Amino acid sequence: MKRIADEIEALVVAGYCDGLAPSAIAKRHNISERSVTNCVRRRGVEVRPRGFPEHKRAITKHKAVWDKWAADYRDGMSLRDLATKYGASEGNIHFRLNKMGVEKRRGTKARAVARAQSKPVIPPFIAGAVVYIIGECGTSFIKIGVTGARKVWARVRMLQVGNPRDLRILFIAQGGFAMERKLHSRFLHLRAEGEWFDDSGREIRTYLDGIADGVTFVRCQAE
Repeated sequence: MKRIADEIEALVVAGYCDGLAPSAIAKRHNISERSVTNCVRRRGVEVRPRGFPEHKRAITKHKAVWDKWAADYRDGMSLRDLATKYGASEGNIHFRLNKMGVEKRRGTKARAVARAQSKPVIPPFIAGAVVYIIGECGTSFIKIGVTGARKVWARVRMLQVGNPRDLRILFIAQGGFAMERKLHSRFLHLRAEGEWFDDSGREIRTYLDGIADGVTFVRCQAE
């Protein structure tokens, strides 16, 4: 039997390692299933037994990714960061790590309780659109933005993913985009980038501690 070209043989073996069935590979490259098996053996790849279930092919294909999840988790990466990095849900990652027998890190529950306790309490009289002031711990930078009253904490968590320093909600007030633009214009000389301002002289904090242009800003979290 004539040996197939090296280029096609490489594609055959790659498809086999990705979990494709020999019949599918044979049809794709217009060769026999026996040729597929011979290619695989020549390249030193273990031949799967006949009737290898389809779900086991999927497991073989994705096991490398699951191993990366486990390795990153053991290195200290949180489930939230894993979900962001690999584009998977936290629940799926948690389920797979349990299936793989990865030991859960100690203190996870304590950290969850601490996060819940540190979550700011939004006053019940504040609803709808709100202007929030977020402070970056350890620096003088603050962010002036607008979102829904029920989405403030989710907004902080989203910003926290790309920031190594803790973020705190310093102030919050009833208001929308008009108030946000007004504050941006008032402190334009302190703007660092986008919605972030350098409040090293505490000018913005002092202004918001009182009644700012008839609007009361409620302090949420200590710095």
